[in-house]
Amino acid sequence: MRRKTTGWVPLTIAALAVAAPLEAQTAQRFSVQISALGNTLFGEDFEGLKTGFGGEAQVRYNPSAFSIGAGIQYTYHDVDLESLGLAQPGFSINSSLVGFFVEPRYVFDMGSDRAAPYLSSRFSVSNLTLKAELDGVGAELTDTGLTVNAGGGVLVRLNQRANLDFGATFGYKQLGVISSGAGEDASGSGTNIIYRFGVAFGLGG
Repeated sequence: MRRKTTGWVPLTIAALAVAAPLEAQTAQRFSVQISALGNTLFGEDFEGLKTGFGGEAQVRYNPSAFSIGAGIQYTYHDVDLESLGLAQPGFSINSSLVGFFVEPRYVFDMGSDRAAPYLSSRFSVSNLTLKAELDGVGAELTDTGLTVNAGGGVLVRLNQRANLDFGATFGYKQLGVISSGAGEDASGSGTNIIYRFGVAFGLGG
C-alpha cells in the first residue's frame, strides 16, 4: 500500500508525476573565494531530496577580523522516488538549488599564524527547481524562498594571499507558496546543513 506523502517536495513531485505525461583571512582588503558545497535538507517538506553537491563563488571585504562576503551558490539534488512510493518505469526527477547569499564572518586570533577558527552567518534567497520526465515528456516547477544559517569553520593559511576554508552552517530553509498540478496549495520549510571546502585568494596589495 502506498503511503501518503504530505510535505512540500513530495506533494510537488506527485504533481509533477501527474504533469509529466503531462590568517587567517587574506592580508588583502578584498578577496575572492571558490568552494565545493554539500547541501542536506531535513524535514517532511523536503522528503525524498538527497544531499546535493555543487559549488559557490563569492567576493569578500576584509577590513579587520570581521568580514562580509556575497556570492552565488548552486547544488544539484537527486530525488529518491522509491522512498516516496512514486517509482515507476520511465519516470525520473531531479532538482537544483540556485541562490544569492550574504555571509558575515568573524575570525578569532588564537595566536597561530597558520590557522584560525571563525563564526559565520549566512542569509540567502534561493530558487528550487524540480524537473520531471515520464516517457520523454517533461514538466518543471520552481519556487523561491529564504535561508538563514549560522555556523563556523577554520581558515588555514597557505601563503600571504591564499587560505583554505573548511566550514559548515546549519539553519532554517523556507520556500514560498505554490499551487500544484493537482490543485493543492503547499508551502515548504525545514532545516538544512551546508558543508564547504574552499580556497580564498587576496586581491590587490
